Amino acid sequence: MTRKFNHALEMGLKLYQILFYVTQQLASCLTIFSIRFTYMIFICPSKYAR
Repeated sequence: MTRKFNHALEMGLKLYQILFYVTQQLASCLTIFSIRFTYMIFICPSKYAR
């Protein structure tokens, strides 16, 4: 019983690590995308206005 529980715990930890990694990658991609988006919205029109 305890061995099965330990195995399930290890699998849960691995899944948690994978999920954490994926969410980190998604968050970094989203921040880069939002920075580029704001750059395009705010800086490019000011360049064309001059």
